[in-house]
Formats: sequence, structure tokens, C-alpha cells
Amino acid sequence: MSSEWSQSKQLSDDDVKHVLASNLHSDHMLEERVKSVMQFHFQQAYNCCQVTTVAYALSALGFPTTPDDIFWSVEVDIDTAVHEGMTLSETHELALRYIDKLGLPVFVEAYHFDEQARLEPDDLWDACWEDGKHGNQSVVALNFHSGVAHGREHGGGHFSLLLGAIPDTRELIVSDVHPLKYGDHWSTPAAQMFAAMALRDEDIGRARGLLRFGRHGKGLERPLPSLRSANRLVDWVAPLDPYIGAHLQRYIPRKWFTFMGASNMEGPSAVSLACNVLGQRSPQVSNMDRIMRTLRESYTHHLNKFSDAEELYGTLQRLAKKRYIEAAPALHPLGRDFDTSELRTALRETGAGTAPVAVLIAFDINVAYGGHMQESLSEEANVLSHGARHWALVAGFDDGAGDEDINGMVVAAAHGIPVHGRLWRCSIGQMARAMKSVGCDRLLLLRAEEGCDQNSQLSRVLSLLTEKQNGELDADDLWHGLNKEGFEVSREQAHEMVRAASHEGRDTLDHTEAMEMLVDYLGFHPDHAHPEHRRSEALSAFLEAHGCEPNELGFATVHLAMCTGDIHRNVRFYNNVIGWPLYKTIDRAHGHSDSESYGSSWASYGAFASFIVFHQEFEPVGRPGHGPWADAGAAPAGLTDSDSEQTGLRFDDIPMPFLGVVLEPGFFEQQMQRIAEKDPSVRWLEIEDASRLFGGDEIASAVVLRDPDGYPLIFFVSTHENEAYAERFPATPFVYGTYINACYPSAEQEARKRERDASRIATCPSIRKYRGNEETRATVDRWLTDHVYGKNSLRQHKHYYEDVLGCARLAETPDADAHAVQLEYEWERHFMILKTKPGYRGILSGGDDQHHDMGGNKGLVPVPHFGVNTSHRNFSVLRDRVSQCMEQHGVPLTMCSALSAMGHAPPYNALDSYHLLFPSDPDSCLSMLACDPSGNINEVKFYLDFGEMFHGSDSLGISDIEIDNSLVDEHFPPAVLRMMERRGERGEQDGIEVLQVEQKDLEERGVFHRHS
Repeated sequence: MSSEWSQSKQLSDDDVKHVLASNLHSDHMLEERVKSVMQFHFQQAYNCCQVTTVAYALSALGFPTTPDDIFWSVEVDIDTAVHEGMTLSETHELALRYIDKLGLPVFVEAYHFDEQARLEPDDLWDACWEDGKHGNQSVVALNFHSGVAHGREHGGGHFSLLLGAIPDTRELIVSDVHPLKYGDHWSTPAAQMFAAMALRDEDIGRARGLLRFGRHGKGLERPLPSLRSANRLVDWVAPLDPYIGAHLQRYIPRKWFTFMGASNMEGPSAVSLACNVLGQRSPQVSNMDRIMRTLRESYTHHLNKFSDAEELYGTLQRLAKKRYIEAAPALHPLGRDFDTSELRTALRETGAGTAPVAVLIAFDINVAYGGHMQESLSEEANVLSHGARHWALVAGFDDGAGDEDINGMVVAAAHGIPVHGRLWRCSIGQMARAMKSVGCDRLLLLRAEEGCDQNSQLSRVLSLLTEKQNGELDADDLWHGLNKEGFEVSREQAHEMVRAASHEGRDTLDHTEAMEMLVDYLGFHPDHAHPEHRRSEALSAFLEAHGCEPNELGFATVHLAMCTGDIHRNVRFYNNVIGWPLYKTIDRAHGHSDSESYGSSWASYGAFASFIVFHQEFEPVGRPGHGPWADAGAAPAGLTDSDSEQTGLRFDDIPMPFLGVVLEPGFFEQQMQRIAEKDPSVRWLEIEDASRLFGGDEIASAVVLRDPDGYPLIFFVSTHENEAYAERFPATPFVYGTYINACYPSAEQEARKRERDASRIATCPSIRKYRGNEETRATVDRWLTDHVYGKNSLRQHKHYYEDVLGCARLAETPDADAHAVQLEYEWERHFMILKTKPGYRGILSGGDDQHHDMGGNKGLVPVPHFGVNTSHRNFSVLRDRVSQCMEQHGVPLTMCSALSAMGHAPPYNALDSYHLLFPSDPDSCLSMLACDPSGNINEVKFYLDFGEMFHGSDSLGISDIEIDNSLVDEHFPPAVLRMMERRGERGEQDGIEVLQVEQKDLEERGVFHRHS
């Protein structure tokens, strides 16, 4: 044992309580901390102190967690956890990934006790003592050298929880995750623990420190005042203002221990990360090594030479020219003697940290941190090492921060992740000096284009205008540009197009004329439905080539997307028991998507010719499903307890969201008989007052079931039978119920609503960001005046659903006792029920479940959402209504999201609805994602080929589930069955032919395709 340090003291549970009894804070908050921590007992597994400590900390905060929960959710490769353990930075990332995955209301701060942080033992003591005042609202996890902490000769890195601080002796009490080795509880002097934390980890050359876990909304000061200088890592789930978690998470790879980069390969590592950040999905850029092999880049060259901006610009250019990325590189000069002000201006002008662009910078890590950060390698390696020279990405910057404010910019590390973490803070002034120290006098940009959809192609054609000095486009330019982008146009056609589009009969077009002409030629607008329009001819040729059937049924079906925690469980219920046909087709439109985010992660049912989709997502913490009845205790006893005598309930007792269908009486009897035969354990309750819904003349009765995720599933029985039912409902109508953020129309409730809105406005990061900029302050105040101040949110919802979507209001039912209003709508012969709930947040405002990567041109799509599959004319009218609203209000998506949290968002469409999704495939469609004032999403679609939806009605064995599609003929209207039969004549061989043609084209371009 070193003579410098004393040996730690072992403490029993009673010892801890006795020692702390006379040292509690005056408000007894520490007593709450002790009770919370000591109620759990953890014993780490082999080399798993860091995972166990995270589980212990979250459990102590009130979120019971096991190490296995973390391993399963974060999908940690066990070797990365146990081989050499995890660093403080890696453990910080592990905790954030778990918290983000489960949506826990917890922040995590990391503090490294590096030399440049200039901390003293008193700073650690102050932090531990102050943190104890917050009781079980926060927990500190210490990372230290066990030998120094215990006063022993030998030891290594270890993690455990801080239990409390003893002011009389200035000792810290630790609750250990390895009681077999160190005991349950022990104490050591704060100064000794400080030395154990400040000691550099020899494997990475950086000091250890601590993690602080805290609950949101509990008034906790962030960061800890005495340790502020040590808080360089960024909590990318709940970052400090003005940064936004959703923006920073673009720089966090989806999977654990990926995009780790490599030493002396800093430049290629940064290029790889930039491609991932911008969503480039080509296999050729999936990681750094794939880029090196694809371009035949010399590993030896990069290992020996630190890349400059010009060299990496050339790498990105080659990737773009070969179409491995749909993005354009550029260099933004700063000037050889640039200063902090010029760097700040360049970051602002290039849009650093915003979605369409990745900004790459080279710098000296030691200068950026203000002290030594880069460990010295062995003598042989150090001769060729790039040392402290790094490449990284700018993940965000605060234009309003001072030059030396440590929170001025966020840097995304491209390598050295175990040392520096994924994201770390730096002042703009420090970074300016760090860049100049390595001679980096320009920013390297990679700006994402729209992709391969028609919008991107049009933009590239129009870019020809900016390349010409006179800014005009002639027929030769048009012919060259269109054919380069894959549009087959002859020179004669190009000349004719120019002459027709010119307002003055000239041979050239200005920018406005060119835009009008290209949008008209390649767009998709209501007037194009005319049979003589050239777009109609092109569309007909496309449909004919792929054996498609145009979707002009004369009635609408539904698209509904919800979440499930288990696809197999979901299929067993909805397909095996209920009998909804499972949608099966070749997945060609989304061939480049990851199977975890698209192919294997959903079940899609062709129920009554509608698309009902359940996306797999981890279940919310502490709940066995995603629905409001997921907990058995929340559901009516009659649905969960076989001994219950409950047989019915009122409609108001059913929570939202729910899904349902209005069945013909005869089919309802058949449906219930099937359920009883397939699974006698399924229970249902009668909805006693169902007949009052939808105006009082549509529903005869109804029953409600509880699906495996806890969603209420309602079978409404129609008052119409046989032919009368078929005439009223060409397709079986679906019913969707959701809450809206609006208040009951009383003076008291409206006053409370104004108070909540004022509080939200004062704390909303997006609003604060706009108000903090003189150029946008007046704009955001105008938006608030137009949409929030003095506005009636219930009336705004009515405007959206009635005037914009065109729904017919069937009923409006106020409930004075519950302070709620229920709105009932019919939308193209389907139904919605909306109920007011103050404080409710739709998916756009961060409520409900998740965003899922749908592939193709669609990208991230919020779930849940509900809408209709309608005709082209109806789609066009609705799309144009929303577009006109957006032109009038001018509110961007980020602010619509902020306003939706208050129930005051104006209508917004998050998709380009004038061009086809998946344009090269038979399941092409036009789609829009419209949001209501609360952030609920309505997806509306027009499918080119409705018959592609489903073909074949045999029972199929998929994976370990038996799929029963025996009710196809019962579910699909005759018009749809005819389409399916004609589509089925070509069968899956047609899909194979499409793939073969596509594969040949890709091979000619040198692009690997997953279906090869």
C-alpha cells in the first residue's frame, strides 16, 4: 500500500445509516438518496462494472434496469465490454443509447478530470456534497483507479455509485457493483478518490472522472458548477441549450461500436462518417474500409501522410462522380490568416450542423482542448504517427456564444472514440487556433442532394443556369442536362419545349421559365390527369411496362401504421386468430434499406383492402407493449381476468389511440365465431353506448378487444346489412381514435391552456433559438401571433380536419364533467374520433413512438399515422390545399414541431408530394405526410398499382409462424380482387425480371446491389 494514501474502510448497511444520520442535508434529501440506492444489490459479471453501474444508477433513479436489459437494448458486442472494459467515454455513450432507446426522462453528463480542466480535490468534494442535496433525483457514478481509491499497491479502472459525502471527515461513501471483491459499501477520503479519478488510464492516455445521471424537470443545475470545465462530452439525447438532440443524433451511428475510425486514417475516417451522417446508403460507403477498397485508395499513403482538405475533397469527388453518394463536395476558403470571427461567419454561411450538409475540419486536438490530450505512442510508431492532428465533423455551433465559451461548438469525432467520445465541446476560439496550427485554412463541405428522385435531377439540370454567364438555358443545354439525368429527350423535343415555355417566343429560357417548364414536364399535377397530356402518356407506358393497374377504384381504403413490440406475437393475433391477410410482395422498392429498419421489422396486413402496418419497436420501459392497455392493471378486468364478471363498458372508458372496423352484421358473427375457435382465451367487452356514435344511425353495437400490445381493437357492427352495407361502404371502413391537444371551452380551462402555452414558449429550444437571433426574432413573434396568442386550438383542429382534409363532422360532444370534447368525423367513408386532452403531444412534437426509416425516397416516417389511399384527383386537391396553407403561413418544420407541442401547429406536409415515391417500381405512389395542430400525422396516398398490394391467398409458412390468408376473398371488394387477379397473372416472375434489369443497370454503373 502506498504510504501516501490510507486504506479504505468497509461499511455495513447499518454503518452507512449511522455515519450519515448526523450528516444529512437539512431537507433530508440525502436520506432519500440512500434509501433509493441501498434498496438494490448488484454484483457485476466478469469485467462488466461499467454496464452494471449504469443499470444500478438508472434503477436508483426509479427505472429498474438490469445489465441484461442494457446488453439487449443497446446490442453491445460482449467482447467490447469484457475484453478491456469500457472507458468513461464509452460508458457515457452506452448509457445514452439505452436512455434514448427506451425514452427515459434522464440526462447523463460525463466529467473527465483532465489536467487542462484544472480541478482540485475541493471541486470534487463540492460536487458530491451539492449533488447529495438532490436526493434520488440524481445519481453520480464514479470512475477511478481501484488501487489508489482503496490504498492498495495494485488495481485498475473501476466504476461504482457514490452513496453520500461525510462532511466531518470529508470522506465519500461508495456503493460498489463488485461486492465480492470490494464489499457492498466502503469509504475513502475525497482527496484520495480525486487522485484515483485524475490518474490517467494508461490504455488511452486520458484521466478518468464521473458520470452524473439526473431526472429531467427537477430543477437540477447543468453542468455541476464546480466541475464545469471537466464537462466536455455532449449528452446528445438531452443536450444543453441551444443544441437539439434530434439534430446531434445524426452524428451518432445507429449501431454500437461502428464508425470507430482508425489512428493515422483520420481523413478517410471523417469521410466515412460524413457519408453516414448524410444518409448515404450505398454499400460502397458503408464504412471507411469499403471506401478505401472501392476507390483503390492507398492505405500506405494515408497511414504515412496526414490528409489535407484538397486531398479529401478529391476523394469525395470520386465517390460523387461514380454515383456512390448523392452529395456534392465543396471547399469553403477561410483565408490563411483567418481569425475566430471569420471562422464563425464561415460556419454560419455553410450551415454547419444542419441537415443537408456535413462540415469537415482538420485541427490539433491538444490546442482544441487547451492541454495535452494525445498520448505518446511507442518509439517505433511515434515516428510516423500523425500525433495530435485530427479530422472531425462540426455537429453544431452556437452563433451567439462568446469566442472562448466552451459550449460554442460541438465536434463529432471520426476516430479515437474510446478517448474523446462521439461528441465533445469546444470554443470557437480554441478551434480557430487548433485549425491554424495544422495549416487548415478551409472548410470541407459535403452537401446532400435530394437523392435520385426527380426533384434532385431537376435541381441538377437547373444548376446549368448558374454555370452560364447569361443565366439562360437553351435547347442544347436542356437536351444535354435531361439526358445526363436519365430522361430520354431528343434535340427536336428539347427545342419544342423551349419554344413552348418561353414567354416571349425566344430560343432561351430564364430561370423562372425553365423552372415552370421542367416542373410541368416532369411534375405530377391535377391537370396532368387529362388523357391528352404528355404526362398521362408517359404514365400509361410505365404502367403497361410493369403490368400495373391504375388505382382508380372510385372509393378509398386506409393506411394505418402503429408500433408493436413483437412481430411474431402480432401476426399470431391479427393473422392467425383475427384472420387479417398478411401482405406479401417482393421488397424491391426498398432494396437498399437495412432489414432491421424496414424488411423484417414490420407486419403489413391487407385487411379489407386497406394497409394496416405494425412496425416493430422496443417496448416502452416497464410496459409489455405500446398500447394504452399494455399494463394489465390499466385494462378493464373483463379483458384480462378470466374470473371477472364484467361484460361491458362505456365508450368513454376506452383510451386512445385505438383502431377499429365497421363490420357488416353477418361478417361480424363470422368474425367472432372464428376468434372463439382459433383462441378461446381472447376476451371482449360490449360497448354499451356504441350506437350513439357517428350521428346515431351508423352503429348498431360494438365490442372491444385488447390486442397483444395493449391497443384497444373495436369491432363496430353496422346498422346496414348485405346490399345496403355494400352500397354505403364499398370497402369496409376503418376507425381510428386519437387525442388532440385542445381544451374544453370554458374560461377556466382556456386560462390554464394559456398558462401552459406561455410556459412552453419560454422553455422551447427552437423558439428560444429564433428569438435569440435579431434577424429571426420578429418572424417567430409573428408566427406566435398568427397561430398561438389568443387562438382557439379546438377551432384550429376543426379547420384542419374539415377545411383542409375535407372530413365531414358527424358529431361534437362536450363532456363538462371530464372537461373534454369529442369530435367524430367521416373521411372518404372511413371514420376518426378525436378527443381533447390538454398537454397531449403527437408524434411530430415528440410524443408517442418512433420514426422509422422506410427507404426509397421516403426516409424517416413518424409512427403512428392514419390516412386514406385515394384517387389521383382527390389526392391532388388535398395536396394543393396543404401546399397553399404552407405558402401562406411560411412556418418551417422545426417550428411546426414546436407549435404542435402546444396544439397550435399550422397544416404542414413533410413530404414532396408532387413526385413519385419509389419511382422505378410497380408499387410507386404519391404520398403526403400532413400534420394536424397537435402533431398527429395523416398519411395520404395515391397508388399507381393497387393490384400490387397483395397476390396469392394460400397459407404460407414464414419463419416459425404459420400464415393464414384464407380470408382474402372475404376481405377484398370485387373491384380490388379483379385488380389482384390481373396483377397475379404476371406473378412474382415479373418482380424477378424487374430485379434482373435493375441489377444489370447497376453492374454497368459499378454499384453493388443487395439482390445480386
